[in-house]
Parts: sequence; structure tokens; C-alpha cells
Amino acid sequence: RGRSPIEREKNLDTSTILRFMASGAICSSLAHVTLTPIDVVKTKVQTDDRYNSGIVGTFRQVWEEEGPATFFDGWEPTFAGFFVSGAFGFFLTEFFRRFFASLLKDSLMNQSSLSEVCAAAVTASYDIPLIVAGASTAAFVCCFILAPFDSVRIRRVSQPDYADNIFGVVSRMSREEGFLSLFSTVPVWWIKEIPFNAAKFLTFDTSTEYLYETFPIAREDIRLSLVVSLVGGTLGGIAAAIVSNPGDAVVSVLKKAKTD
Repeated sequence: RGRSPIEREKNLDTSTILRFMASGAICSSLAHVTLTPIDVVKTKVQTDDRYNSGIVGTFRQVWEEEGPATFFDGWEPTFAGFFVSGAFGFFLTEFFRRFFASLLKDSLMNQSSLSEVCAAAVTASYDIPLIVAGASTAAFVCCFILAPFDSVRIRRVSQPDYADNIFGVVSRMSREEGFLSLFSTVPVWWIKEIPFNAAKFLTFDTSTEYLYETFPIAREDIRLSLVVSLVGGTLGGIAAAIVSNPGDAVVSVLKKAKTD
């Protein structure tokens, strides 16, 4: 890729791993905290029949009935959950993509007697399935991180008087429902987060690759490269939100009140 400002195949040494994790933690947590007001409105629409006037109407209703501070209810578990899961998610997606690519390459060399160069060329043609496999596997692991944080967030938003703070929410849920109740939505999170991650990284990689092929100069210009990444990230976010919405609605309903 010439002097591309972003070299995709850097060795995964400690420095590169830390950069992946830092990028994922910062970007994921800040993005989700910034969107907390929208998340609060979405959760109220999903869990409370009183809020049935659409997004704009619910914004107005929450503002009038509960005050503007309500829009940031649950920001603490949102930030913490996505900070940790973002760090591991970004790194694990790339790790598993390379891991599966290495397995495929070795399999081609051993079973099909291909040379290393030919096996590498064939493996490169499976880039999209490898991206999906890597993102899906990373999402499977990260659901164990996200589920308890989101359980606390939903309870905090759906029942504002449940506890004084997030530590109180964790303590009361653990006491009344058992500590494992915080992880009870993990299977539903798989239904939500695996399609989310797969769509996000698949759309990002395919769209940015298309843009780089259409505008080759972007590979050599850091500013154009950032624009390409921004466009790819936006498209990836839209696709991920659409495919994960059904699972998201189920999680909100399950954790709005005490687990049966």
C-alpha cells in the first residue's frame, strides 16, 4: 500500500496491542457517553408504556417531567462498560482476524500442497469472511463484559429511585437477585452484539477499501485517509445499529425490573 499512513498489517507487538486497546477504549466510551441522552430516551420507550409519543415527543416528555439531568442517567456504567469492552473488542477483532487467516493459510499449505505465496493469495481473497469471523468472535467474548454494565444502566434508567448510585444498584441487584443476574442477558447480548460487531467491521472495511480504490491518493494523504475512516465509521455505525436493534429491545425489557 505504498506510504499509506495507516499500515494494516503491523506486527501485533505490545506497543501495537496497547494502541489498539487505547483507540477502542477511548473511541467506544466517548461515543457512547456522548449519545447517552438518546440511549436514555430509547430505553424509556422500550420499557415504559407512558412514553409512546415517538423520539421527539419522548425527549420533550422526559425534559418536562423529570428534568434535563435525567438524560444522563446511567452514564457511569455506559462509560465504564464501553471503555473496557472497546479496548478488548478492537484488539480481539484484529487478533482473531489474523488468527483465522493464519489457520486458513496453514490449512491450504498442508492439505492442498500450495506454496506459501499461493496460500497467502488465496487467503487474501477470503478477507471479508475473515473480518466477519474475527468481529463475531470478539463480540462473543465482549458480551460477558458489556452485559453486567448494561444491566445496571437499564435498571438505573427504568427505575430512577432503585438506588442512590450505580454501586447501590449493583449491591441491591446482587442481594435481591443474585450476582449472576447481572450476566443473565449474555445470551441475548450475543444476538445483539455479534451482528452489531460483524456489521460494523464488515461495513467499515468494505466501504473504506472501496473508497481507497476509488481515490488512491487517499492512501498517501493523512487528511484524506481520516476522511475515509470517518465515512467508513459512520456507515459501519448505521449498519450496526439497524441489525442489532431487535436484540437491544429484548435486553431492555428483560432488565427493566427484577429478574424472575
